[in-house]
Amino acid sequence: MPYTQRDLVWLHDPIPLPDGTTLPHPVLIISCSTANSFEKSYTGVMMSATAHRDKFSFPCTDDMFEGPLKANSQLRLYIIIGFK
Repeated sequence: MPYTQRDLVWLHDPIPLPDGTTLPHPVLIISCSTANSFEKSYTGVMMSATAHRDKFSFPCTDDMFEGPLKANSQLRLYIIIGFK
């Protein structure tokens, strides 16, 4: 499988919104390579750029990534998604 644990990737199928548009979304892969190859899928936590802060969100800064982030970017540890 081309990705490994700790890779930040864009979902290939953006999230559908109620108005019919789609929302591309970055996801941090948290599943290990053994699980990824066995299941042929990944498990990850979603990144958000809303101003909401809570004890289950991990703030992210530009120096953690290769490019600039949106303001208020953070990983939401409670938004877990499985994807291929």
